[in-house]
Amino acid sequence: MAMLVSVFVLFFLAITSSGEEIRLGSRIFYTASDTLCPNNDGRYNDTKNTGSYLLSVRGDNYGQRVISTDILTDYWKSPSHNCYRAHPTFIDCIQHVLSDLKTQRTRAIIYSGYKAWGDLDPVTATDQEIWASAGTGVELMYEKSVTADISGIAEAVLRYCPAKFERIQRNIGIIMQATSVHVHMTGPDDLPSFLVDGYTGFNTAAFQSWALTRIDMGLDYGLSNLDCSNINTLSTNQVYPTGATSPEAVVGDVDEAITRDNATDFNTLVQFLRHDVEIQNDERSASWCGTVGTACVDCRASIVGNQP
Repeated sequence: MAMLVSVFVLFFLAITSSGEEIRLGSRIFYTASDTLCPNNDGRYNDTKNTGSYLLSVRGDNYGQRVISTDILTDYWKSPSHNCYRAHPTFIDCIQHVLSDLKTQRTRAIIYSGYKAWGDLDPVTATDQEIWASAGTGVELMYEKSVTADISGIAEAVLRYCPAKFERIQRNIGIIMQATSVHVHMTGPDDLPSFLVDGYTGFNTAAFQSWALTRIDMGLDYGLSNLDCSNINTLSTNQVYPTGATSPEAVVGDVDEAITRDNATDFNTLVQFLRHDVEIQNDERSASWCGTVGTACVDCRASIVGNQP
């Protein structure tokens, strides 16, 4: 009998061995082992290279039914799977959105969360489903008792998520659907997107303009009570300090310029999210940027991604 118990204990430890420790919300989770989530057929692939983690409701995560305050594991993962993908930054964004809407008495729910890549048809899968399979895509909609326009969900997303994503050099994607809002966080090389698919309040061009303004407002969120009366303001074409002839005359020579030739340093830069501040962009009309044949990007009007 003692031998049988020992064998059972060893087997139990084998299937619950811890992987990498990560934090989702205020809780600690462990990445799933190959035993818990065999992925030799690519069923749980991160198809968009987002850096999401493969987790399981079994093993060391057994009993973890809440991913964060308002995100239940059963609402996030596919009902037919014990394994799912999630990314801490994306979960943090969605939790802030749900909390914000709850405070406004317009509660939203996760209508659709993670979908296993192996359950999708690669030929017919929608963009929304592909992002969901990466663990960084979700559809949000209001609870049945709420009659507000879903643009309120999109506004909450744009208030919190773009800045959070940019800290890890990721972009935001939003699709306004008929009754829900799809939100995703991109991989490192994907572009930001603001699309309309079924929603009648905007066309795509109008939604993009509206969304960029809401990002600006989100970056100012919480600053309305600051006293700026003692801060000097500038008018168009005014130079500060008065009489300065060049940046070097004010701050000194550049020790070492960050150029595209130095990929390590250049890749640490992040994009400027606002579109209500004009930044000098002499490169936009050049014949190439970075490497010969690579077209230059005019980033004055909109965010365009983190690619060097």
